[in-house]
Amino acid sequence: AGVGESIEFKFWYTPNNWESRPNRVYTFTQDDINTGSVFYSGAFNDASLATVLNQPATIKFTVYTQGAVSVVNGQPFPVVNTVHIAGSALPLQWPSGGWPNSDSVRMIRLYDDGTNGDLVAGDKIFSRDITFPQYTVLRVEYKYSINFGDAVNNGGGNDNEAGFAQNHILNMTRFMTGATTVDTFGRMGDSYLTNITGVNDQVVTKPTTYSLSQNYPNPFNPTTTINFALPKESNVTLKVYNMIGQEVMTLISNERMNSGYHSVKVDGSKLTSGVYIYKLTAGDFVATKKMVLMK
Repeated sequence: AGVGESIEFKFWYTPNNWESRPNRVYTFTQDDINTGSVFYSGAFNDASLATVLNQPATIKFTVYTQGAVSVVNGQPFPVVNTVHIAGSALPLQWPSGGWPNSDSVRMIRLYDDGTNGDLVAGDKIFSRDITFPQYTVLRVEYKYSINFGDAVNNGGGNDNEAGFAQNHILNMTRFMTGATTVDTFGRMGDSYLTNITGVNDQVVTKPTTYSLSQNYPNPFNPTTTINFALPKESNVTLKVYNMIGQEVMTLISNERMNSGYHSVKVDGSKLTSGVYIYKLTAGDFVATKKMVLMK
């Protein structure tokens, strides 16, 4: 290396965890050349008490698998026998390249049998309570795998949820002690969190825009949840319509609601199977989405 030349690098620690931050860059100086050595000091993921958990946090990971499709062969999984999770921060780990069967010990299994944090057996939502230790970085990337190690049913490979570097992202806050992710297999990006506990109001990020999320799960039978965000206090109406425009349910009727993230549970037990439209009106904001009830 010569003066002014640069290298990019990341820190890594056993057993298999790279930093989740962008690559570090070091530029060689004349002193480096003269001494023949370089001393570099830095905190893993640039951590400080402002950027890590200040106490352990237990996250209930949930992923809806109805109709899941393998990214490897583009086909629906014939069965969903098991779901595992991998990720960037312990106790989550990433498998080696290619996600070989031998790395099953690095995966954590989720359940759909009412155990290990799973709430309802057989609802196609696999769940697991996972506790991140104090000083864990707040941003954790992760990914699911269906039928890991089962060559007949894993859709052509173990890394079967999304392409390279396409991950779910868990954004925690430093005083968080618990939360539940609301994930759907194959829908990557920032995870929606519910049941958040232990959060200091001073570090909670409030929404900056109005938004209406896709209901979860979808399709559903008979209950589902609709999430929406309000950047400011607003009068809110949330209604459900059938496909010919008839109102079939009023969930919120011109209610004054505070800014923040809100969830509404929908009970479709009195509705027939089919496609429905739900409409959110909040101030001047209006949004609609479709949901499917399958009995």
